Amino acid sequence: MKNNAAIWVGLICVFSLTGCSIKGVPDRIPPDDLMYTNTGEVNLPNEPADDKTKENLPQAIETFSEDDFVIRYQDILISDKMPFDELARQLSFDIDENYIIHSDNVNVRAGGWRGETEYTWYQIHYPSKAYTAMLIDYVVIDTEQKAWLVMVRIMNNEVSTYRGMRIGDSEQEFLERHGDSYEFCYEDSSGRLYQYSFYGDNALSYPTKVIRIGVDKRTEEIYSLVIEYSKNETMEMLDIPTLGY
Repeated sequence: MKNNAAIWVGLICVFSLTGCSIKGVPDRIPPDDLMYTNTGEVNLPNEPADDKTKENLPQAIETFSEDDFVIRYQDILISDKMPFDELARQLSFDIDENYIIHSDNVNVRAGGWRGETEYTWYQIHYPSKAYTAMLIDYVVIDTEQKAWLVMVRIMNNEVSTYRGMRIGDSEQEFLERHGDSYEFCYEDSSGRLYQYSFYGDNALSYPTKVIRIGVDKRTEEIYSLVIEYSKNETMEMLDIPTLGY
């Protein structure tokens, strides 16, 4: 009995120290139609406090919501609810009527046909490959001239989520702000990867949006922030097994 008690105490200590526990991950069932991601307006959440007042905010637990998937770059707010034409205009993309961005900063990650649908998956190094603040992935349905934002990888601390999470923030800070509302946490020898999911109001069995936060164990700081608006669903809809780089 004493040995068993010691084992349980040890396990509790491990998870308490890492702040990392495994939770059930629901099956991901793709929606019938993803074209809705290219329509609608951005409903802006309440303006957050600036960095000077951030330290004076009460340390209340904030449940992850759709607001957390809005990205702030300078005075530009990025969201999958923003029509891609408007996103391109605000980020000053040289884009044509077929949603092709004419720039050396753009790579094609996938492309081809799915039935009678021709598509291309692009990735943009923004603002440039020499200095990348964000990697922005978007998909174009060439046969229908439709485009939508798929995912964004934040590359430096000039870009943040709307509520202010950014590269370099401490693990303790975001856990104190958001608690254990993460869906799961994967841990290896070098770091921890937290996944927060948003399911919306429709009680679907798959998350409509996902944010993944990578933490370096050595520094205990965020080194990776990836926001997926419809990555897995788009890959399944277009029958894309893997993505190139």
